[in-house]
Amino acid sequence: MRVLLLLVALFSFIWTFQTPSLRRSSGFSRADQMVLDQLLNNPEDVITDYSKIQKILKILKKGSKRDVSKFYHSVRYKIFDWAKEFGKPQVAPVFEDIASLYYQKTLPDEKPIKVMEQIHKDFDFLCKS
Repeated sequence: MRVLLLLVALFSFIWTFQTPSLRRSSGFSRADQMVLDQLLNNPEDVITDYSKIQKILKILKKGSKRDVSKFYHSVRYKIFDWAKEFGKPQVAPVFEDIASLYYQKTLPDEKPIKVMEQIHKDFDFLCKS
């Protein structure tokens, strides 16, 4: 009986290394996610505040490709409304900064000129649609 219990305990111990760990839904910390959500939920407070944009960019720089991509696509869906509400000159720099970080993560070997051209195409398309 003792041998059986030892085998079960050993098997359980080894099994813990085989099962995948539970992942967070986002790779950002809770505080970082709150800062990012502030842009998505209250853009009027963030778009005009340079220091808040810099915080967002700092968070995105340390984020994974998947997390930055998820945030970038959330911003893309809202950029048309923001351009109407705040004006293109106010929104364009924010979008360009976030998009450049997104493209740096997704296309690290691409030339910077090509990336900027793609960002400008994306922004123009999103604001016209």
